[in-house]
Amino acid sequence: MRVIVPLKLREDVLELHRSHMGIVCMKMLARSYVWWPKLDSEIEKLVKSCIPCQETNNAPAVAPLHPWLWPMRPWQRIHIDFAGL
Repeated sequence: MRVIVPLKLREDVLELHRSHMGIVCMKMLARSYVWWPKLDSEIEKLVKSCIPCQETNNAPAVAPLHPWLWPMRPWQRIHIDFAGL
């Protein structure tokens, strides 16, 4: 069961985008609670016209850190930094 939003109040519902969660998350959240004709296309148009969203759209995901195991004896592991060459 979802609320059918009248034309006057659709702009207020689209304020969901203030958190810049992206198209997929915003559609999922909106579909959970509200409906109106062409809801998906209006969300897509809003997000595609948002400059902060477009700037971070294709940013690579942050790689998870890999913790190294503590060595059991001296010289078990040696690290070399090539970045300074």
